[in-house]
Amino acid sequence: MAGFESHVKDAVSRADQNPIGLFNEAVPVDSNEETSVTAVPNQMLFVDAEDNPVTVTLPEPTANTSVVVKKLDSTANAVTIETPVGTQTIDGSASDRTITGENVSREIASDGSNYFII
Repeated sequence: MAGFESHVKDAVSRADQNPIGLFNEAVPVDSNEETSVTAVPNQMLFVDAEDNPVTVTLPEPTANTSVVVKKLDSTANAVTIETPVGTQTIDGSASDRTITGENVSREIASDGSNYFII
């Protein structure tokens, strides 16, 4: 329990220092300008895939980091989330993850080796 309390205290401290919580930045992605983007640790990507499908490549796995990807539009264009080199997994699967719904988001965390949807 003491480790958990320490972790929560650290998370609250970092959130107090950062106005968008535990994330370093929020980035808009417009499919009219780019159809592929590589995320960085602790980044939020707000994707408008209205014009084209978009592929988001996760950063190299780093322990205790995460990436949030949110699809903003209502088109059938998908936002695909893939691992950086294909050897990592997302929730134990080598398959990419796809977001097709409007205002649907995925937070994907890393343990330093693989990824997990939260």
